[in-house]
Amino acid sequence: MTSFERQGLDTYNNAVKPQYGILTYTWGRWRSDSVLALPVSGVTWRIPAVKESHFTVQAFHSVLERICHEELDWAWIDIACIDQENGEVKMDEIGRQASIFGNAAKVFVWLSSLETGVLTSALDDIGEYGPQLMTFDSLKLNRTKSIGHLYEAFEVIFNDPWFSSLWTLQEIVLRHDAMIISREGQSIPMKNQGKRLDTFMSMLKNSCQNIHGDLLDWNASGETEGQISTILRHINCAGFYFLHSGNPNVQYGIAKYRQTEFPLDRVYGIMQVYNLRVGEAARPGARLTLEELEDEFAGTINSTSPVLGQLFVHSTRPPTGKSWRITQNSTVPYQLLSYNYKDTKQLCSIAVDGAGRATAKGDITPLLGLLEPLMLGRNHMGEMRNQVGLYLDSHINDDLPKDLSPIPQPFKLAGRDWYTRCKVLSDRFGRELLWILKLGVHEEVATKSKPQGWVEDTFYGLVLHGPLPGMTGTGESYERVGVVTWVIRWERSRDIVKSLRWDFVDLILL
Repeated sequence: MTSFERQGLDTYNNAVKPQYGILTYTWGRWRSDSVLALPVSGVTWRIPAVKESHFTVQAFHSVLERICHEELDWAWIDIACIDQENGEVKMDEIGRQASIFGNAAKVFVWLSSLETGVLTSALDDIGEYGPQLMTFDSLKLNRTKSIGHLYEAFEVIFNDPWFSSLWTLQEIVLRHDAMIISREGQSIPMKNQGKRLDTFMSMLKNSCQNIHGDLLDWNASGETEGQISTILRHINCAGFYFLHSGNPNVQYGIAKYRQTEFPLDRVYGIMQVYNLRVGEAARPGARLTLEELEDEFAGTINSTSPVLGQLFVHSTRPPTGKSWRITQNSTVPYQLLSYNYKDTKQLCSIAVDGAGRATAKGDITPLLGLLEPLMLGRNHMGEMRNQVGLYLDSHINDDLPKDLSPIPQPFKLAGRDWYTRCKVLSDRFGRELLWILKLGVHEEVATKSKPQGWVEDTFYGLVLHGPLPGMTGTGESYERVGVVTWVIRWERSRDIVKSLRWDFVDLILL
């Protein structure tokens, strides 16, 4: 294999914009100085060697041959395309991962621990027994047996090291259409309605999403209960309980289940999901602690989109003064998976300074001033009653109802008890200290098929507690306690919301 340095924007060895394949695999935690490395000519750096128990040079060559079978003369392989010894060059390439993966003609997922026969058998079992969970005629089907087969298949596939890497999580988000290949570099034909088709990661994700939904409400006991719990854990840790999401905060929350070789890679290994560059990838030579890098990362998300920067819930108590900052102990309720950045109007600004202090400028209104009319069905706003979601950070009070269980529940309608949460918040903090900061709105374009006066505005708000006493600074201080969404479907309700008391503020977010 020969590595060619890029000339200009897109030329390699006189080939302009060549079509290329790309490999997503994991190797950093298996470095070794006692074995031979993959021979690569044309590089100025030492190619890292990997323990043969993880994969061999011969196996790697087989993978490269498989890529060539797709009529591709070029491949992007990280160890041969990223200078492993020049930090600035390396970080620049890491900051280009979204475009590198996005422009690839084909992508391959290498499950390097799984031999072809073992992987084929496990995928076949998922394809065969997964759909059987939807069969309700228990006289014809032993679903306990099906779950047993699925448990064994999931244990085989999801214990491959590929599912433990944070970098591979980012890569599969960037390209969910990647083809799965085995330890020997072979593609895997998966059973599909009597046919055998090469298995792509999107097909596995789709099967997992269906299995997840079918198993959530099962009442089982004994061994079967444990098997179901393990299957659901595998799906959740992989992030395969949904097919696609426009909210990258989902993947950032899943990142806590993944491993990295270096601490700062907790951010660098996921930032391109947001199409962002921070730290050394944005400023060559920058030296940051993990805390500083996390502040910059979250601050950049918020400055780009306050809605996205806050569209999550804390699953544990955040550090003091950091309620505004998403962490890898955050999660996203199923109802907030969808987010369209391009079509969402940002209605406030959130900025973070070099000391990690966040300030917000925008309109606030009393929480109950907006939500009480919905609870009581007053002011023609009754049609919004079932269109409100109140999602509280779980650390606020152990007695508060939770919007999200440890296992995401996509078929549970969150929001039915939002008014109960609202009352508990009011009793805890006092109604006069609870506010909504308007973050943004997604306005659906009206069509001729809709009745006159119909609109569909989805608003996003940040639920705040404050002002808090004893704080100093240029503005009053508020603590984040959750997020709220509300949908307006008629012009009259839109006018009523606009007529509420909205005050422009410049505040400190703790």
